[in-house]
Amino acid sequence: MLRPGDAFIFGRSTVMQVVGVETAVPGALRWRTGNVEWLASRDFFVPVLEHRYTSGATSSTIEGNPGALWPLEPGKTVAFTEQRTETLTLTGTQLRQTLRWTCTVQDARMSYVPAGDFETYRVACEARGDRVPLVLQRIQWDYAPALGHYVRREWLEGSRQREVVLSAALPAAVATPERLARTLGRLARE
Repeated sequence: MLRPGDAFIFGRSTVMQVVGVETAVPGALRWRTGNVEWLASRDFFVPVLEHRYTSGATSSTIEGNPGALWPLEPGKTVAFTEQRTETLTLTGTQLRQTLRWTCTVQDARMSYVPAGDFETYRVACEARGDRVPLVLQRIQWDYAPALGHYVRREWLEGSRQREVVLSAALPAAVATPERLARTLGRLARE
């Protein structure tokens, strides 16, 4: 179970750290990467619930029971709906979108990443719009139960396939700023 202070380093420089448990949204965690914070469900495959950035903010409400995917087993599927609202800071304009998500546990596999070798489940999710039945988003994760987090995430951005892999995981007890800086320094030299 993830807890405040747990940190995950992806690539050579991206630190994702749990900074708190959100009491207003049961089961949600507040995360930080650099100066950016966001609110996310403990169900790693659920879209971000709240995210603020320079040009605006995005908030989502989830309808359905995505948690029914647990316990993860190959072949298990869940569907849920995301009501997403994006607010643009400059104009105050709100853009609303309804996405229908389907997530499936594809298989159990070994995932080999710089942080180590992990037994994982491959979870694949697709989102379709309510007006256009085309797939608008497709994301895959390799989730490691031993860590309580994913070790690989793949997605399509524009026409480019993107991927991030875990380089290090530090539990809260040792994820001090000094230790994180030393780990990042070591990764930069590799």
